[in-house]
Amino acid sequence: MARIPTAPNTPLRLRTNIFLWVSLATVLPLTVLVLVVTAYSERQYSQDLDRQVGQSLNTLVAEMDRRLRFEREVIGALVNSAPMQGFQSVLEQARDGRKHPQFNLRAAQLGIFLEEFTALIPDIGTIRVLDTRGNTLIMIRERQVMPTHYPGMDPYAYAEEELDDPAFLQRLRALPRGEVSYLLLPESRSDYIFGAIPPMYDAAVPIEREGEGVVGYLLANSTGLQIDRMLELAPRLHGGRLSLAELNPDYPSRDGLILFDEASGLLFTSAKLPEMRVANSFCEGLAQQVNVQPFGAANLQTRPSRVFFAEYHPYPNQLVSWVVISEIPHDAIGAPFKRIRQGILLMAGLALLVSLLLAQLSARRIAKPITRLTHNLKAYALGEPLEQNEPHNTQEIRELQDSFTYMAETLEKARTDRDQAQRMLLQSAKLASIGEMAAGIGHELN
Repeated sequence: MARIPTAPNTPLRLRTNIFLWVSLATVLPLTVLVLVVTAYSERQYSQDLDRQVGQSLNTLVAEMDRRLRFEREVIGALVNSAPMQGFQSVLEQARDGRKHPQFNLRAAQLGIFLEEFTALIPDIGTIRVLDTRGNTLIMIRERQVMPTHYPGMDPYAYAEEELDDPAFLQRLRALPRGEVSYLLLPESRSDYIFGAIPPMYDAAVPIEREGEGVVGYLLANSTGLQIDRMLELAPRLHGGRLSLAELNPDYPSRDGLILFDEASGLLFTSAKLPEMRVANSFCEGLAQQVNVQPFGAANLQTRPSRVFFAEYHPYPNQLVSWVVISEIPHDAIGAPFKRIRQGILLMAGLALLVSLLLAQLSARRIAKPITRLTHNLKAYALGEPLEQNEPHNTQEIRELQDSFTYMAETLEKARTDRDQAQRMLLQSAKLASIGEMAAGIGHELN
């Protein structure tokens, strides 16, 4: 008896086909579409972030500009105050190498006034009143009048050692009249320890007396307390860390100097060390990019961060700029979208797993009646007994089962009719043979 050939692993192949079709038709296209939309949203979000951080830095720069402008106005008004005008005659006499009869009295009055002034405006630090030779006649430091016990060539004592710096004196004499300008003091006049770099230039205003020209100079430096406060209270968008650097092409020792750094805890009011540089903290390319555009953003090469910067010119008469920098790690920028992508991939994996399970169930549900029908077809062809087909809920499979049953019944009926016709023919042939034999026998008998 012939053996029924075994069918291939139909459920496995059918499951694979169903899984592939479901994945290619639904899960994969949706996953790719959502990832593309997420990438587009992330790019838009990055552009919005650049704009928001840029606006925040511009606001901070505007606040610092208002503060420094206010300080310049205050220092300019200080030159025109009554005690300072009363001291102009003293400065005039000092210009000629003479001591005014009321030198000590007017110096004391001006010193008291300047003490009260620094107490009311703590942003103003050390104030100096210089003669035309750059020597300090009055100095207010830490809201106190410093004693004048340094002798010199003039018939009066100085609050600091006699100046011996022709270059500084030349810068003083080149100051425009009636304006608040900024300059750097010699190291001998620095309020910080030797070797430390002050955070700001000193404001300087020529003191003029009507009809006599310049009779002295008023110098005042800013403590930077308000700058520190502004930087500390400035909003940190997305956890950005603020820094403030100085770009100064005229003084290489200050070019790229970090004035404020939140990451290291460096305050603006603190003295700076020469190694605190933009090149060390960020990169050389940042300073070059600032020279190209005053506002913008750049990715750091030294670490995974993006820096946003805004340039500001604090001194009207100097080619000096401050760069406010906000450093935001890439993780803080892309963290929401990273979580979204992880969620999408997780959901896609779960969808593929569910699709595989559904494909397995569907394959078993569909393949079982098809396998049984295949077996019945081969069994029917070999004349072996058929398995009973269970009615299936799927209409197509049920119609296929009904068609096979109809075919089998039709062929069975045809086979029965054929066998019956063959028996009748055989019976007829037998009767004909008997008739011929009877006729032969009768003929012989005759």
